[in-house]
Amino acid sequence: MAGIKDIRKGLTGTLSKFIVGSIIVTFSLFFGWGTVFSSSEVNQVASVNETTLDVFDLDFEMRNQRYFLNQRFEGQDLEIEEELIRELSLESIIRRALVLDYLENQGIEISDRLAYLQIAKDENFLLDGKFSKQRFESVVRSLGHMPNKYLQRIKEDILLEHWQKGVGQSLFITEKEILRILELTSQTRDVTFLKLEIEDFRKDIIPTDEQSREYYENNKMLFQNKQKANIKFIELSKEKIRNINSIDEEELKKEYQAYLGDFDTTVRRAASHLMIKVTNDRQQQDALSLIEGLRQRIVSGEDFSSVVMEFSEDEGTRNNGGDLGVSDGSNFPPEFEEALQGLAVNEVSMPVLLEGSIHLLKLTNLQEPIPESFDKIKARLKEGLEENFISLQFTDLLERSSDLVFSMDSLEIIGESLNIPIEETGIMELDSFQQPINSSKVLGQIINDENIQLGALSEVIELSEDQAVIFQVDEFIDKKIQPFEEVAELVERSLVNMQSKELLNKKAVEFMTRIEAGETLSQLAKEGNFESDSYKSITRDSSLLTRPVLQDLFDIPRSNQGKVIASDLPSGDKVLLKFTRINDEENNLSETEINTFKDFLFEERKVSELSILQNSLKENASIVRKNLSGS
Repeated sequence: MAGIKDIRKGLTGTLSKFIVGSIIVTFSLFFGWGTVFSSSEVNQVASVNETTLDVFDLDFEMRNQRYFLNQRFEGQDLEIEEELIRELSLESIIRRALVLDYLENQGIEISDRLAYLQIAKDENFLLDGKFSKQRFESVVRSLGHMPNKYLQRIKEDILLEHWQKGVGQSLFITEKEILRILELTSQTRDVTFLKLEIEDFRKDIIPTDEQSREYYENNKMLFQNKQKANIKFIELSKEKIRNINSIDEEELKKEYQAYLGDFDTTVRRAASHLMIKVTNDRQQQDALSLIEGLRQRIVSGEDFSSVVMEFSEDEGTRNNGGDLGVSDGSNFPPEFEEALQGLAVNEVSMPVLLEGSIHLLKLTNLQEPIPESFDKIKARLKEGLEENFISLQFTDLLERSSDLVFSMDSLEIIGESLNIPIEETGIMELDSFQQPINSSKVLGQIINDENIQLGALSEVIELSEDQAVIFQVDEFIDKKIQPFEEVAELVERSLVNMQSKELLNKKAVEFMTRIEAGETLSQLAKEGNFESDSYKSITRDSSLLTRPVLQDLFDIPRSNQGKVIASDLPSGDKVLLKFTRINDEENNLSETEINTFKDFLFEERKVSELSILQNSLKENASIVRKNLSGS
């Protein structure tokens, strides 16, 4: 029962992580996290109907993709081409924009209030346990986002979540389907395989110079150099301002006085009461005698709440111990407020007379706000003043820089005016740039703006709330086909790879033909000294075979038992597979395990349905993608 055991383990371990991980990846590709807003044509990367997507959206999503991949494959030596991340991210923000456009056309929207309620759940935005709009804006800005854009993104995320739930609610999975899938999942297979390694076919290939030149002429586009540039730039940052900032003691004391002036000194009292009514049948003196007797019992040691539950005639508060809530001195009747002022916590008042009733009051809590001492909050005050000072200085620096860029065409003059040194990257490939030039906001202009490539001065580009840059392209080398002499070795390697693949594929076809004629995999393996082996009861998550090979093995229909298929590996190697037996394992999962598995299946089904809906929207949408490579 290896298959069933593997499922059971997976429900709490590997399988659950794999399924949930797959769902997360898919949703990430579907929706992304970028914000959709208008921008200049230079910065546009795509458009969806009338919605414009720009380099800022793409940059945001690429950061998310990298973060997710780093988290998903933590500890693994994972190298993913930047171009692939860019393509995945672009597809992600396009799919997101498709859905948002569709929902907008349906008249579906989310209010700012709902978004703020969602934001208020984030501990990062709380101050003294309560949501602070000021702190929210400060934290968001420190992360390099605009608060209004962040709020819009939250609204969009809530909207998409509701849409996903709506799709999910329309789905159902029958018990028959579940049992069938469990049957397939628990199935194991016996397999014989032969591995053809591309290196065996590559080692004897030695192209002639004539062959290499012919291959080069037919495939020149493969041998373009990457775009290169030398960038001169001025970095504007809060960090540089921070180093020259100083707050003196006098400023701190003024800030402390402002703190005291704003400090809420309101005393708040929480109270409970016991009420006896004055009626025609019960005169005031009788009611007073009754309540004085009850007070004596409480003073003598009886529990106030218990006496309230037994005798109080206030139906609204009797069952909760007479709780009246909290008052800042104005919420309760004036008679109550006056009586409470003279009580200690847990003390019970003398009878308080109101029209038609008499009350006993118990002070249950007393909050007397006391401002913190200067010495205690001095450091906090200093930090706040420094941040305010830095923000003002940085804002002023950005304004002065923008004015200089508008009036000057020389980076050197701007640097001298601002007293900030000019830095230089040196000539290098665009994807090799370091901060701050590696930002997509900068690269987008270098790649797409011909004037920038020719040396025009950039505007002040705000990279985050704390950092901006002004740059100028000192030298730009565009893509071009490199001469044969410069790429001869690369041409030869590329030609060898192509020819070795052709030989490998030819050998695979030959072997499969011979197997159909009656030869065995083991016979063929001995002939060419190829790796061959047999495994019994292979499961879908076996570590004996690679994931692509396992996928192909279990995709072979039951009716093709005994036939041979070819499975390609990422390395370029090829595996010839022959499954010789199907082992149907008995399902002995518990009801709880089956229900858990059902939940996983439901999520996968939902992802599939969402994909179908999105693809439908995609087919009927106007989508324009800009060339991100600059070619």
